[in-house]
Amino acid sequence: MAYPAIAPKAFQTPLRTRLLSADNLIIALFAGLALLGTLRHEMWMDELQAWMIARESSSLGELLSNLRYEGHPIGWYLVLYGLNWITPNPIVMQIAHWLITVAGVAVLTKLSPFSWRQKLLLSFGYFTFFEYGVISRGYSLCQLVIFLFCALYCLPLRISPGQKPEQSGKVTGWLMRHRVGVLAGLLAVAANLSAYGLLLSGALALLLVAEWFEDWRAASERPAAIRAMNRRSAVGAVALLVAGWLVSALQIIRPVHNNEYVRSVGDFSIETAQTPSLAENIRYLAAVISNIWKSYGPMPMPQIDFWESNLLSSNDSLPEVAGQTLGDLGALLLSVGLLAIALFYFSKKPLVAWVYGLGNAFILTFNFLFWMGVIRHHGHLFVLLVACFWIFLARGGAGEASTSRRQWGLSASFFLTLILSLQMIGGVYAFSIEVLYPFSQSRATAAYIQENGLDQLPILGEDRDTSVLAGYLNRPFYYLNRQEIGTFWQMEVPYGVPEPERIEQLRQGLTQVEGDRVLVILKSPLALRSLAGVALEPLAHFNTPMIYRPEVFYLYLAQRSAPDGGSA
Repeated sequence: MAYPAIAPKAFQTPLRTRLLSADNLIIALFAGLALLGTLRHEMWMDELQAWMIARESSSLGELLSNLRYEGHPIGWYLVLYGLNWITPNPIVMQIAHWLITVAGVAVLTKLSPFSWRQKLLLSFGYFTFFEYGVISRGYSLCQLVIFLFCALYCLPLRISPGQKPEQSGKVTGWLMRHRVGVLAGLLAVAANLSAYGLLLSGALALLLVAEWFEDWRAASERPAAIRAMNRRSAVGAVALLVAGWLVSALQIIRPVHNNEYVRSVGDFSIETAQTPSLAENIRYLAAVISNIWKSYGPMPMPQIDFWESNLLSSNDSLPEVAGQTLGDLGALLLSVGLLAIALFYFSKKPLVAWVYGLGNAFILTFNFLFWMGVIRHHGHLFVLLVACFWIFLARGGAGEASTSRRQWGLSASFFLTLILSLQMIGGVYAFSIEVLYPFSQSRATAAYIQENGLDQLPILGEDRDTSVLAGYLNRPFYYLNRQEIGTFWQMEVPYGVPEPERIEQLRQGLTQVEGDRVLVILKSPLALRSLAGVALEPLAHFNTPMIYRPEVFYLYLAQRSAPDGGSA
C-alpha cells in the first residue's frame, strides 16, 4: 500500500508562518467560543449521570459494577474517575471536555488535508461545535481519537530503502517502528469510548488489514530485520485490537431486566418474542436509513426546544403520503442519495469505499437491531464520512497527476463542502440558542436550593427525573421510585409511574426520612397540599422556555408540624 505523497501543511511551513496561519485563527476562535458555550451550558441528566457514577465509585471494580446498566464502555468514565481525584465539582468535567474539543479541532486543522474553508465549516459544524463541543459526553473524545488515527495513518512515514528507523529522528523513528501498534491502540481506545466507537473501530481496522496484507506480499523484498519488526508489530497490533474489542463488547452487553430482550421502536419498545410485521420492519428500516440525512444535514427546527429535531424529518406540518410525511420520505431519499454519491466518489479509492460502506452497514445494522439512537448517536455516521474523506483526499483524491482524476477529486471536495455548509448552519443556530436560552433548568434549580439553604434538608426526588440535581448539589437524595437513598439513577428501576402510584410512593417516602422539614422535588405539580398529616407547601417551579423540555422541576416543602387539613 502506497503512503500519501504529500505531508500535512503543518510539517512543510516555517514556525512564523504557522503561527500566523488561518489554521491557528480557526483554533483560537473555536477555543474562545467553545469556552463561552461550555460555561453557559446547563448540564443535563446524562452528563451528570456519568459524573456521579465516577464520583460514587471508590475503586475501579465498583466503577465497573456501577456501569453494568449503562451500555457504555469504561473509557469516558475512567477520565471522570481521574478528574474526581481533583475535585467533586462537575465543572472540572466541562473544562476537561472543552480541552478535548479544542484538541480535536487542533488535530483537524493542523493535520488534515482539507482546505481552510472546509476546516472552518467543520470546526463550527453542528457536531464539532455544539453536540460534541458544548455537551460533556465521551463522544468528543471518540472523535478526537478517530482524528488522531486518520492523521497518523496518512503521515508519510515509509522507510526508504537502506534507511534505518533511528536515522529519521527520535519521534519519526519511533513512529516508524511502532506505527501499526499505535494505530491499533487508537482504534482499541475508540472502541472503549462508546458502542459507536466500537463500530467505527471495526470499519477503520480494514485499513490496517489491507496494510498488513501488502506488507506480507512485499516481505521478500525487505531486509530480514525489517520483516521481523513488521511481524512483531502486526502480531502485537492484532492482539491489542482484538483485546480492545472484546473488553468493549463485554461492557456494552448490559444485563437485561427480567430477561426480556427488547428493540427500541420510536418512542416505545417491543419484545423480540413478539415479532414485528413485515410492514413494521420496512417502516423501521426506512427510519434507520434516514439517520444518514439527520447526521449529514443536522439543521434543527426553528424553535427553542430544537434539540434532537430535524428541519425535514421532524416537520409534522408537511402533508402525508402513504402514512408517511413528505419530510420523512424526503429524509429517506436524501439519505439514499447522499450514501450513493459518497460511494461513487470513494470508488476511485476502493479501500476507502469499503471502509465507508462497512462503517455505515455496522452502524445502521446496530440501529435496526438494537438501538435507533438520537442525533448524538447518528453523528458517528458523519464522523465516519469525515474520516473517509480525510483518507481519500490525503491519498491523492484531489491531487492526482492526471487531469481527469484531479477533477474527480475536486468534485468530491465540492460535495464535502456542501455537506459541511449544512453542518455549519445547524451548528451556528444550535450554539446561538444555547447561548441565549437555558439548556435545562437544572443549574437554576440547584442554585435556588443552595441559596435558600434547602440543600441542608432531607431531599425526596424521583430517581431518573431529578438525579441531575443530585449531581449539581453533590449529595444523595431519597428516591421515591426506589425507596432508597442514592445519587445516579438506575436503569433497572421503573420510572414514570401513574399518578396514584406516585402519590403512594411520596407517602411512603415521607415516612422513611427524618426531620420536621423535607424538600420534595417533582417533575409535575401536585394538587395536594397535605399528605398523611404532612403539609406540602409549594416553594418554586422552574419551567421557563429551554432547549431540553423534560427537565422542569417543582419544589415543595413538607412540614410535619403543620395542621393536617385536607390530607389525602
